[in-house]
Amino acid sequence: LNVDNVVIRQTGGDGVDIKNSASTNLGNRFNNVLVSAHGRNTAVTNQAGIDIRGPAVLTNITVRGFNGGTATTGVRFRQTTTSQGVGGDGSTLTGFYIEPGAIETNIGVDVAAQGVTIANGFINGGVNGVRILQERNTISNVKVASATDGFSTVSAALSSNPDHLTFIACEAILCTDDGFGTHSHESTFVGVLSRGNTGTGIVVSGNNCVFAGGVVSGNTSAATNIAGASAQIFGLKGAGVNISEATRFTGTVSADGTVIASGLVGALGYQVGGTTVVSARKTGWAAATGTKSRATFVTDTVTATAAAQRLGALIDDLIGHGLIGA
Repeated sequence: LNVDNVVIRQTGGDGVDIKNSASTNLGNRFNNVLVSAHGRNTAVTNQAGIDIRGPAVLTNITVRGFNGGTATTGVRFRQTTTSQGVGGDGSTLTGFYIEPGAIETNIGVDVAAQGVTIANGFINGGVNGVRILQERNTISNVKVASATDGFSTVSAALSSNPDHLTFIACEAILCTDDGFGTHSHESTFVGVLSRGNTGTGIVVSGNNCVFAGGVVSGNTSAATNIAGASAQIFGLKGAGVNISEATRFTGTVSADGTVIASGLVGALGYQVGGTTVVSARKTGWAAATGTKSRATFVTDTVTATAAAQRLGALIDDLIGHGLIGA
């Protein structure tokens, strides 16, 4: 099925609804399609501008003028089920504009399929700009503005969890909650931008995620909150990074504010104003024996014994911190 240069206006339900119960409806193509004012029957919920089952290719898509009831969606990629057949797995959506508007139950792009690629688009408004429910999806060069949450994941008891995701050069700005809020594991964020959101710039609770580049600034809450284990962060710039729980942090982070780590932080060194102030452990040290003291003293009258006691305590403390050791 090839659909080109089509305008669809004022439908009661979905603008386009692709069925695939026999799993034979594959490889459909939609190009230069405008859907306006779909879902006008407010008694029916969960309507979409374009509802995809079966792998499909969508280019130059516009969905706007949302009407309808609860959770009206711009473009939706359905999951594979026994009764409904192969879902939108492996589909692509490129070159799009979706305007869910100010209704806080509307969704821009809803991805319940696997292996979907979404690229080069803009979403304005809604409760979720992009919502992802399954794994191995790639989102690149997509901008979400003025949604509740820009990019989010939901574990919905489908055939897979929303893990192994890739976000490349995506932007979330002026959202009323979080820019990026994901629970996905083993996901990658490359060059993302999260700015001016009321909540947190980036919230990630999944394990083994990688952050390469990116800017997080001007968000009301914490800039970045990483709560999963074994995160790797390379050159993430922001006004504050909160690394919590069992996180192991490696790489480099450029923070204009504060880095707060209650987990493990792995680094080659720490710099202040371009000068290294903490680097690798200096070895060859052993703890002193005998009496130690951390009490105050007068430098002009201190005895050699008292000074040695305080030096021994200082060496113990530095060994305890790991700065020096055997």
